[in-house]
Amino acid sequence: MKILVLNSGSSTLKYQLFDVEGDKYNVIAKGNAERIGIPGSFVGIKYANGEKRTVDVNLPTHNEALREVFALLLDGVIESLDEIKAVGHRVVHGGETFKKSTLVDEKVIKELEKAKKPIICAGGGVLLSDAQENLRHFAQEHQIPVVSTMMGLGVMPTKHPLYFGM
Repeated sequence: MKILVLNSGSSTLKYQLFDVEGDKYNVIAKGNAERIGIPGSFVGIKYANGEKRTVDVNLPTHNEALREVFALLLDGVIESLDEIKAVGHRVVHGGETFKKSTLVDEKVIKELEKAKKPIICAGGGVLLSDAQENLRHFAQEHQIPVVSTMMGLGVMPTKHPLYFGM
C-alpha cells in the first residue's frame, strides 16, 4: 500500500511517499516545495535510487505546490494517484508524553484518551488532504475544541461551538 505523508509549513510542503507492507516500509520518494507564495519557489524530489530533481516553478499557494508534487510523483514514481491509498499529516505536538515521532497504535491511542484537556491544532494539511469533515466529526464525537493555524483557516466553520479561531 502506498501512503503519502505531508508536512505543511507556512511557505513549505515536505512529503514522503512510502510503500508499506505489514510492518515493513520503504521510502519510494521524498521531497519538498519551498518558498510557497514567495518569489523563487521550487519543488524537489529525491527518488529511492538517490537521484534528485529540482524544478523552478511559481507556487502562489499550497494547492499549486501539491499539484507540482503530484506531477513529480507521476513522472516515474507512480502511474496514477489512485495508487496512493492513504494520506497522513504530521502531528504538531504530542505534549509531555510524545516528544518524538510516534506510530499511532493502540497503546498511543490509550495514552491520548487519558488527556484531561485535549485541543486540536489544525493546519493547512487538513485542507490539503480534504479532511475537514473527518476533523469535524472527530472533534464533535469527542467534544475536543479546535484551533487553527493561519494555513488552516477554514478547517471548521467559524460559528461552530468547538472552533476557537486561530
